[in-house]
Amino acid sequence: MDLNHLASALIKALRGPRLSQEQLSRRLGYGTNVVYLWERGRRYPSASAFLALAQARRVPVLTRLRDFLGGPSSLRSHALRSHGRPARPDAQLVAALVAQCAAGRSASELAELTGFDRNTIARWLAGSSDPRLPDLLRFVGVTTLRLLDFVAIFTDPAELDATRHAYAELAAQRELAYASPWSHAVLRALELDAYPSAEGDGTAWIAARLGITPQQVARDLQALEHAGQAQRQGNAYRPRQVLSVDTRTDFAHNLRLKAFWAAVAAERLARHHNQSPNLFSYNLFAISESDLQHIRRLHIEYYERVRQLVANARSADRVVLLNLHLVALDEP
Repeated sequence: MDLNHLASALIKALRGPRLSQEQLSRRLGYGTNVVYLWERGRRYPSASAFLALAQARRVPVLTRLRDFLGGPSSLRSHALRSHGRPARPDAQLVAALVAQCAAGRSASELAELTGFDRNTIARWLAGSSDPRLPDLLRFVGVTTLRLLDFVAIFTDPAELDATRHAYAELAAQRELAYASPWSHAVLRALELDAYPSAEGDGTAWIAARLGITPQQVARDLQALEHAGQAQRQGNAYRPRQVLSVDTRTDFAHNLRLKAFWAAVAAERLARHHNQSPNLFSYNLFAISESDLQHIRRLHIEYYERVRQLVANARSADRVVLLNLHLVALDEP
């Protein structure tokens, strides 16, 4: 994807048809028609200038960034309001966003992952410099694998030429996750280091590693190929693209997915034996509301730490299901 073109398209989409480039430039406080240069790709705004533009066009920037990141976020303590009026997003907000996307990786690790100089990344993390919009798009896309969801904070990706096709594929992949939850476990199995040595197309091999039938695997491989997530190479399949499919966009479907995987865990619990490495734990206790909130933060932090570990993993031997539940029993 041409991120320079995408950056220009985002600015144009936010400006809209009723406001001229010159008018928007003036509203943003510039003495020259800088929006014209941005849209033509001759220059690009800094990330904080772009967020200020989005906020000026009535995008609830902080709320949507928080929703995009999910879980505990340093953005939660970042204020965009001053004396009751919206304040201009600044480099510190961008630094918080970059840090959250970095997910605990070092500047050196991020440099290897993204292709940016580690000193440049260190300055972004410190808030002492501000990435250009195309650079921010690249950083978010590479570190989170959710560039299209990030674009959706500001405009509908289905309406942009730069993202329309990719967004249609993402929508198909999200629908597949809802319709056939095992498909994403099958996709993870294709990433296992030992898969290339499996016989044939690996259907029986994958089935054995997931504990499901070969028929289910065969159906899901075909569905993954149709959705553009896997492709056949000879007799075997390969992941076509690595994306993080955020299923939270549809609350009802997401709830059903959570119930599905909870049921899978319960089914595997029924097979549990003394020598199994699987962990099934529970604890019932009485506690104060403030301590419960502390446990909730620890619960979320643990989940995020696991996600960071998975994101940084260099090899894969097994497909794993992690379910976490923290339930106040007086909640409906």
